[in-house]
Amino acid sequence: MSAAKKKNSLPIVPLWLRQTIAIMFGPGRTATLALLVVAVFTGGAWAVWRHVEKHVENSRDYLVSVAQITITPPPDWVRSDVRAEAFRTASPPDRPLSSLDDNLSQRIFMAFSLHPWVAKATVAKRAGARVNVDIVYRRPVCMVELINGSAADLLPVDGEGVWLPGEDFSQKQKESFPCLAGVDQRPIQPVGHAWGDARVVEGAAIAAALLPVWQQLKLYRIQSTAQTPLPGDRGPAYELYTRAGTRIVWGNASGHSTSGEPTTEDKVARLVQYAASHGSLDVGPSFDVRRIPPAGTARQ
Repeated sequence: MSAAKKKNSLPIVPLWLRQTIAIMFGPGRTATLALLVVAVFTGGAWAVWRHVEKHVENSRDYLVSVAQITITPPPDWVRSDVRAEAFRTASPPDRPLSSLDDNLSQRIFMAFSLHPWVAKATVAKRAGARVNVDIVYRRPVCMVELINGSAADLLPVDGEGVWLPGEDFSQKQKESFPCLAGVDQRPIQPVGHAWGDARVVEGAAIAAALLPVWQQLKLYRIQSTAQTPLPGDRGPAYELYTRAGTRIVWGNASGHSTSGEPTTEDKVARLVQYAASHGSLDVGPSFDVRRIPPAGTARQ
C-alpha cells in the first residue's frame, strides 16, 4: 500500500481536539495547567461553600445578638423596648441575623424603619459584628379623641398625624397632652402609619405649634368644626378651648385659606401676647385669634 493511501486512511482529528492537545502539551503548557488547576480548585471551593454556607452563617460564631446592636437612646416618652422589638422583626427564629449575611444592614434598617416610634433610621456596621443604629424618634404632640359609646379613646399622634403606640402612656399622661376632638374616623392603617384623615394631620400641626405654650396658656382642646368663620375659608376650620371653657376661633390650618389669615406662628404669638396683656386667655366667653392685632400694633 502506498504512503499516500496510508495517509488518507488515518482518522481525521477534529480541529478543536488538535488545538487542545497543542495547548496542553505544547509551549506554555505549564501556565495552562496551572490555570486549569486554579479553575478546578476555585469551582470546587465555591461548590463546597454553597453547600455549607447556611450552616456557617447560622453557627454561633457568626450570629448577631441584640446586645451587639447599639441604638440612639430613646426619649422619655418612649416606653417600648425599641431595640428588642425591632430585633425580633429582623431576626425571626427561622432566619437569625448573621455577620456573614450581605443583607445584614438592610434587614436591620427595614426592621427599625417599621417600628412605630422610629421616624428615621441609619445603620452602620462596626468591627466585631457590631451594628450601630442612629434613630430619629417620633414625638407625640396630641391625643385624638374618639368617642366610643359613653367613653372616649385617646390615641396619640405625632406632628405629621402618624398614629403612635398608646400603651406607652398612662391615662394621666394622655390627659396632659392637647386633645384633638371632632374626628370621627379611626386610623385606616396600623399603628406607626399616617392616620389617613386630613383633620388629624392639620390638627396635629396646630398642636405641635402650640405645644411649647400649651400649659402656659392653660389650653385644653383643639376642635375640628365644619363651620367656616371667615369668607374664603376652605374647611375644616378649628377652634381652641381653655380649661375654663373659653372658646377661641383659630380658623383654617396654615396654608388652607384664601382670606389672608395670619400664619400659624403669628396666631401663636398673638395668643401669647393676649394672655400676657390680660393675665390669661379667660377674659370672656370667646374671641377670634385672627382679630387680635399683631404684637407692636396700636389698638384703634
